[in-house]
Amino acid sequence: MIIESDEIQSLAINSDSCETGFRLYGVVSLFDMLRFYPGAFALLSRSLLGLSALEIAKELPLNDPRIEGRRTDLEYFAKEAKRIGLPLSSIQANRILEAWNAGDRERLSRGAEELDTRIIDELHAKFCYVVAQEKASFLDQGWLANSKIDPAFPSAIPELRRAGRCFAYAENTACVFHLMRVVDLGLRTVADSLQISYEARNWSGISNKITKLMEQKYQLKTDEWRKSEPFYATVLTDIQAISKGYRNEGLHDARKVYEESDADYLLTVVEHFMSNLAANGMKEPREDYLAGL
Repeated sequence: MIIESDEIQSLAINSDSCETGFRLYGVVSLFDMLRFYPGAFALLSRSLLGLSALEIAKELPLNDPRIEGRRTDLEYFAKEAKRIGLPLSSIQANRILEAWNAGDRERLSRGAEELDTRIIDELHAKFCYVVAQEKASFLDQGWLANSKIDPAFPSAIPELRRAGRCFAYAENTACVFHLMRVVDLGLRTVADSLQISYEARNWSGISNKITKLMEQKYQLKTDEWRKSEPFYATVLTDIQAISKGYRNEGLHDARKVYEESDADYLLTVVEHFMSNLAANGMKEPREDYLAGL
């Protein structure tokens, strides 16, 4: 069977149309995978096998209009196979092109058979991970793009996205660790606002300072603190909840494994925590402050 060239081209999606973020992490939708990765290449391989048998049996000229389109398909395949990690198939495709250009029917026939085997072998070596539909948004580089966090804490966005990808891939413990790095960044800002030193391994210094200021007699509290106390009260609540339930146990016990519900909950809590800091005018600490920690 010879498959028409336009049928192959209709299955091949131009690489420029792929989302940059998806291509960067080797993630494509199921639709793209079915249409582009195995589909077009497998069809081309089968088409070349049919072409080889037909042109030898009937001695069709290699420039016959019925088969000339295969040369274009083969050139496309040689380029794209290399790009997506099928180097041996790409090399073999170029060898077939050389035989085609030289008019060597025997080499073309042998090459087509070998190309089919190489495509199958190399596709078998590629593994795909299916991400649950409800988690797909965490793989989108647009996630958090319009968040209040971005302008205030630009360093937190890449870390939050790493956490999101880990959650999408069901690496829940890794997700929690990335989230704790985000919380650390936010708490450095809180410590700076309180004019106290920050210890990354222990958040108690911030908790103790906030508690001490909150427990002062009302007449001793400054006007500035009275206005900001509700905000710091929410920070204190977040520190206590995250530190007790997740951070301390997870960081100091290698046997601790977090479940999907833990990671899902913390994604929401940490995003809200950082958004709350940003909404209250806090920004990422200065470089010289970070260097001194």
